[in-house]
Amino acid sequence: MHALTAATPVGGGVAGVRVLHAGVRRYADTRVHVLYGLRLGKAVLASGGLGYGKDGPEAEMGSVWEVGKSCRLGVQLRMGAEGAGYGGISLTYGVGLPVELELAAGKEAGYLLSGRVQLMYRPVERFVLVGGYAAGPLLPYCGVGWAAGWWKMGIVGRWHPYLGVSPGIMIGWNGREHN
Repeated sequence: MHALTAATPVGGGVAGVRVLHAGVRRYADTRVHVLYGLRLGKAVLASGGLGYGKDGPEAEMGSVWEVGKSCRLGVQLRMGAEGAGYGGISLTYGVGLPVELELAAGKEAGYLLSGRVQLMYRPVERFVLVGGYAAGPLLPYCGVGWAAGWWKMGIVGRWHPYLGVSPGIMIGWNGREHN
């Protein structure tokens, strides 16, 4: 899987473009989405967008709720011309500063249920290490992210026994400057 995301502040929220490419030649799937997200009150984040995938036009929406001081619940849905394409849910819990545990499950139309378990370690505000396993099939991954000024950047590698390592790159606007 290869991923590229770019985002910038627009109005009261953040607008972004995401490109995902997964698979090998004959079974490749590329998706391009334009998304917009914003905060709704103190505890809710919401996003939505339109895009194009291998089966045509798609709409996507998601939300994250802060359900406690150190707990977040997320939901994501994607729908295409043929109906529901993907549904997912995640739970992130701060097990103790600066460590977070995230559990996620999702169902893609025509595929088995998939899942993910990951740990995020933030030794300082502008640096994060991430690692975990994605199931369906079971594949390990790890990555690093950092902040510089108003920008956030991240690189993740996922290992597959037949395909090797697939990288992911993220560049985003943070909305506030790191000291």
